[in-house]
Amino acid sequence: SEVDRLRLQILASEDGFSGSAFVTFKDQQQGIMALSMRYTGDDEEFVVSIPPDPADVRYGDLQVEYGAETFRELLGYGMIAGLFFGFIPIVAAITNVTTLTSLAKVPVLHSFFSTHPTFAAVWDGLAASLGLTLFMSFL
Repeated sequence: SEVDRLRLQILASEDGFSGSAFVTFKDQQQGIMALSMRYTGDDEEFVVSIPPDPADVRYGDLQVEYGAETFRELLGYGMIAGLFFGFIPIVAAITNVTTLTSLAKVPVLHSFFSTHPTFAAVWDGLAASLGLTLFMSFL
């Protein structure tokens, strides 16, 4: 029959599968039972939840291929790890670079801060916190 032919065509094609789906129940009791059931031993294989409002669904995200989704997930974990391991060195670098003692090693800045002690005091009080605030705004 036509249904069997289409089923075989879908199973043979890699384009016919998606990792996401919406299931609609005619009876509310069956929907509630489906929410409370455990389908496999792995809780992350089938994630069942109450559906969002149709206007809130980003349908393009449901069509992302499994390989691309896995790559983006690994990329996200890598970026979080990079931030985790890079946070302290970046904060320490910003704090050390903006101090007057490190800037005084540059002859032009040393002469500028020597002739303008008020600006040097303002810089010493604000530069590190402004640098850290700017860095934190990118997170």
